[in-house]
Amino acid sequence: MILDKLNYVTLTVLDIDVKSCQIMLDKILNNGPIVKYKMSINTIETDKIYVGNPLYNGMIKILIWEPKYIPGKTAFFSNIMDGYATLIYKLCSRNQLSCISVDFTNTKYTKDDRPAFFFRYYNFTDNKNIDRFIYAIKETHKWVFYENGEVQPFEDISNYQNKIKPKRINKEIILGYLRKVNIDIEDDNFWDSKDGKGVYFNQIIQND
Repeated sequence: MILDKLNYVTLTVLDIDVKSCQIMLDKILNNGPIVKYKMSINTIETDKIYVGNPLYNGMIKILIWEPKYIPGKTAFFSNIMDGYATLIYKLCSRNQLSCISVDFTNTKYTKDDRPAFFFRYYNFTDNKNIDRFIYAIKETHKWVFYENGEVQPFEDISNYQNKIKPKRINKEIILGYLRKVNIDIEDDNFWDSKDGKGVYFNQIIQND
């Protein structure tokens, strides 16, 4: 399973076709006189973005593609620890898009680790301004839970009443929410397109 290669997952699924997303991304990323991101179309290989854990710093890599079984949507996979949240927000708000973004610890963890589980839903379509954010993270020796924004139909709000904070939002709950909107990232077909190709944006000049 491709998902098993990732100790920490950073992923967004946008409600737009990949060709349109490619144009919008290029406009944002290369918005000046100097090209900062080289764009190419090639075989989908998530290993080229990252294996194990994404980066805390360094040159940014992005891969987008249209998953085989959900035509009209775009998967966005980057090597940034937060899934390049600032870019996703800008992309959606400027272009009146909706999306689901997740980043989460994908491995078993011990009491000394610092796992994190983030779920975000944007919807800027039809003059909406929805920013739904839920997370549970372990900071030093205690868990912190936070939620904000309009609850969505695919959520189970009873989760958030659990006295045990890491049971309010975690990997299993996140995967369940995704499946409710027909996104199954445990299926390797999600990580492939009909023609096996995706669009890469590789940073070639550091941002100022």
